[in-house]
Amino acid sequence: MILLPFSFPKDKQAQMFYASLVQHCSDTIVVLAQDGKVQYVSPALTTVLGYRTGDWLGQPVLQHLHPEDIGLVKSHLSQLWQAPDTCLTWELRCRHAEGTWMTLECTGKNLLYDPFLQGVVLYWRNINQRKATEETLRSVEARLSWQSQHDPLTGLLNRTAFESVLLKTLHQSLSEPQPHVLCYLDIDQFRIINDACGYRAGDELLCQVASLVQNSLAVTDTFARLNSDSFGILLAQCSLEQARQLMERLRQKIQECRFIWQDKMFVTTVSIGLVEFSPATPNLASLLNAAEAACYVAKERGRNRCHNFQSDDIELVQKRGAVQWLSYLNKALAENRFRLFFQTIRPLGKDAAPIDHYEVLLRLEDNGGQLVSPAVFIGAAERFNLMPNIDRWVIKTLFALIREQLIPQPDPAALSQEEQHCFYAVNLSGASINDDRLIEFLLEEFQTSGVPPAMICFEITETVAISNLGKAAQLIRELKKLGCRFALDDFGSGMSSFGYLKNLPVDYLKIDGNFIRNIINDSIDLAMVRAIQQISQVMQIETIAEFVENQSILEAISDLGVNYAQGYAIAPPAPLPALVTSH
Repeated sequence: MILLPFSFPKDKQAQMFYASLVQHCSDTIVVLAQDGKVQYVSPALTTVLGYRTGDWLGQPVLQHLHPEDIGLVKSHLSQLWQAPDTCLTWELRCRHAEGTWMTLECTGKNLLYDPFLQGVVLYWRNINQRKATEETLRSVEARLSWQSQHDPLTGLLNRTAFESVLLKTLHQSLSEPQPHVLCYLDIDQFRIINDACGYRAGDELLCQVASLVQNSLAVTDTFARLNSDSFGILLAQCSLEQARQLMERLRQKIQECRFIWQDKMFVTTVSIGLVEFSPATPNLASLLNAAEAACYVAKERGRNRCHNFQSDDIELVQKRGAVQWLSYLNKALAENRFRLFFQTIRPLGKDAAPIDHYEVLLRLEDNGGQLVSPAVFIGAAERFNLMPNIDRWVIKTLFALIREQLIPQPDPAALSQEEQHCFYAVNLSGASINDDRLIEFLLEEFQTSGVPPAMICFEITETVAISNLGKAAQLIRELKKLGCRFALDDFGSGMSSFGYLKNLPVDYLKIDGNFIRNIINDSIDLAMVRAIQQISQVMQIETIAEFVENQSILEAISDLGVNYAQGYAIAPPAPLPALVTSH
């Protein structure tokens, strides 16, 4: 039994009750005399701070506190001594017996009037873990804030952040007229690098160009990546003539560099469009359209050049671009020039069923027989509302392939167990989500082809799901009734709450590849993936990691308990017909 060093109830049972209460209290209780010395400390001192209670008795409490906190503690103690029955709460740091600093939440109360205590009572609660969690959350929030404004590949500002800077400069220019120039820089024939060497080479080229440009600009200039191979530069308080001279030097510098990838060497050139802030570009849209149009004209005139915006540039671009893309994509659909590829999704963990799944990818074969990435044409397809037609082409073509190769017999039940459990993941666009006739189309395709719905997993991006939450939830429920599976792609990219997941009964979360690709070297990305994995487990949703590009990443996500992996460490994309035929 603990004997307190001051008066205590003489009733034996009461003594035992209070002593037991103090003995098992996880908070440390410290009683101070008026001279600030410790006249009692509870046994929790040993658990929390590693000292024996006798080490503190008769000692000034301040000698155990962090020097930076002593002033605050003195102030609070002074208030407590002067005001009986006052209660104050604050945080302080106390030295652990091992020499480290522990963060404690301190609640102090003046109980001088109490005949049994006759002192100031301090209740210390260990909040080290809470502070660590808060710090992690702050770091995550800061990282998410940074990611929302920066391009993950180059580290430059992204389009959203760049537009914010442009808008602010536009508003300032209305009240404080100053010369400003917007430059739109696009890498010429960037697709050749991707086609010849793969996307990793393309990414490396983007980073090299970004670094070269960044080092050529002043700290007052604003530089951003706007889309796949285009960059924006804001030259504030700069005349058009000065901007043109700077861009010509920059263009020449890029041309003189050589991009080397493995055994291949490339000459890199850029086309640059320039537009000055003027009454002809009174808002953000007109300014960006003018700069992009000027860049387009530079390309039309032979690439590797700069072009100052002229008033008729936009009309020229709109007429040529719109008709070209609309005609090109419609012709590609009519001539079946889209191609299906796949990338393997492999289960992880020793207890996982050894059955691979596959994401269906789309490519476009151009007039020269070269494959075009969807990053090039999806934007135009969305602009001209062709995505529902393209989505339907993918579904029809995939179902036909499965039907011809996997289901030669009329009874789908005759499929092997592996074939029945394997699924093909098909991406759906936002336009298809909002297409009221999609369900009817899918019902007909399942019935006509005989493809079991369980073999199909539809994917929608997190951004599309949030933007169309009601429609997405309804579509998911109806397709799951048929037996289809559903995945939420790029999860984590939208910085949204996990709360909306309750309304989306998905089977899989595909963790945004921007978190996965840096998981080895970035503790915040690691924390994000761990958090997503833990929440997914609670919600009984399986996880798929994208951009698993090497063995180190694969081992890291396996250790976190991620259920599936997809990326070059598993397998690169390959033509889908070859896969289906091999089955």
